[in-house]
Amino acid sequence: MKLRNPWPAGYTINKRSPYGNRVDPFTGQTRFHGGVDVGGRFRVGAAADGVVKLVGRNYADLTDGQKRVQGGGNTVLIDHGGIVTVYYHGEHQSALVVGNTIREGQFIFMSGNTGRSTANHLHFEVRGADGKMGNTRNPELYLNGRNTEAVLEITGKFDIFTWKAWQTALKDFGLYKGEIDGLPGPQTYTAIQIWAGSNPTGKLNDATKRAVQRRLGVEDDAIWGVDTVSELQKELLQGLAGLIVEEIVPVIVPVIVPKPVAPEPVIVGPEPIVPPVIVPPVVPPVVPLTVPKEKEPEMSEFTYTLKNLQVYAKAIVAGVGGILVAISSLGAETGIDIVPAEAQPWLTFFLAALTAFATWAIPNKVSDKE
Repeated sequence: MKLRNPWPAGYTINKRSPYGNRVDPFTGQTRFHGGVDVGGRFRVGAAADGVVKLVGRNYADLTDGQKRVQGGGNTVLIDHGGIVTVYYHGEHQSALVVGNTIREGQFIFMSGNTGRSTANHLHFEVRGADGKMGNTRNPELYLNGRNTEAVLEITGKFDIFTWKAWQTALKDFGLYKGEIDGLPGPQTYTAIQIWAGSNPTGKLNDATKRAVQRRLGVEDDAIWGVDTVSELQKELLQGLAGLIVEEIVPVIVPVIVPKPVAPEPVIVGPEPIVPPVIVPPVVPPVVPLTVPKEKEPEMSEFTYTLKNLQVYAKAIVAGVGGILVAISSLGAETGIDIVPAEAQPWLTFFLAALTAFATWAIPNKVSDKE
């Protein structure tokens, strides 16, 4: 059956609102659109001869709650025998009467912005013979005369049109690689199994039937009866859902943070007191300096010379001892070990020995008498 455009020449179908899935202007989500939209305010005429099936209540007289239910605004349905055409969003309620005959092109109403609408436009649908919402067809196939063969309808029975529609949907998903011939075989069954999440064996077994029923939301009894086939046909008409994409739930691994362990207390006592190494100061030997007397008359020349040598030796010992004492005292004041502590006892011993030698050795070896 070929239909005429219910809108005047010069108007076209909105490219963003064709038949099929589209972005809902109210929610921004992708939803199935069961008709086509033509924007603008214009006279709407019947697409073909028929009988008025429904004239919706005047939208302006509805309560807010009733308006939310009647999303099509001012609505008209016309039965053409085999199909029903639907006209939504009239500017005003149509003057047509249910049961009256209507001719092709006869005025229905002015397109408007009533119901779930964002601007003046006509929403036009083609439904099956029962006229029920959801049992829709692509209007463009009827408007351009390409519906020369029977199309898919919700009958509850498998037929070649149901298989063709299923093959087409599976091919759109990239699952079916064969011909769209309406004759199911291993390729069709494999594609169905992948779509339904079943083991792809290429055979229509009970496991596949149950998997398909679970996808359709019907009882999974492996019997494809009226309920299963009707639901499949309905989804094929409205747009079959694609592959199930499993949501990847991130696995949260708990991070076990060890409880802080208090370190064992370190008992820090007072720093050990290191007693200073007291090195006895090097006391220079006290060597009395005796100026040599003049030679006594009874003193020999040899004895006089030795006496003078003794005086000079004592002077040298006193001088060396004084220098060593000065060096030791300077090291104590500056903290510099000019003379190492372990060497100082030996130094003391050396000075004492030298003094003893100078004091006693020489006199004991020399006699005042020749």
